[in-house]
Amino acid sequence: MAHPAVTVPPSLFRLLRMLVLGNLFMVGGIVGMSVGTFGLGSITVWACAAVVGLSIVLYPVAAVRQRPRVVLTPDGFASDKLFGREAHRWEDVDGRFGVIEVGWNKVVAYKLTADYKARVGKKPTSLFSGYDAALGGALALSAAELAELLNEYKQRHQGSTSPGG
Repeated sequence: MAHPAVTVPPSLFRLLRMLVLGNLFMVGGIVGMSVGTFGLGSITVWACAAVVGLSIVLYPVAAVRQRPRVVLTPDGFASDKLFGREAHRWEDVDGRFGVIEVGWNKVVAYKLTADYKARVGKKPTSLFSGYDAALGGALALSAAELAELLNEYKQRHQGSTSPGG
């Protein structure tokens, strides 16, 4: 029996919230830095307009491409970003998926096996609180729901993709 892929799509509401909040923080940062250093001038206004314009263009691109998303298959999972994809086999993940906070956001973090890290040359990072990588973004599931789904799918399919299995 073939096992179907499961896709966790983006949440358009969460994408829009990220767009609005991101623009407010970027513009606030640009204005805050320029007022203290240069004064509020036309360069600052143009920089703000460019940043906001670019992010507004990226919103429909993300919506049309249905990104970010996470795709789970019997072989593993992939995180499709706005541009690019990161994929791992279930056997490359060491242990369970967990939920951590990165900044103000909750993300799903996971450890990679020592063999995988040696094979691809992945260096340790302190960014993910003892984990090697994380999945986040404006997904339709919360971080806790996504971690639970990933753990269930991994448990169900790890080692079951051999011929006849």
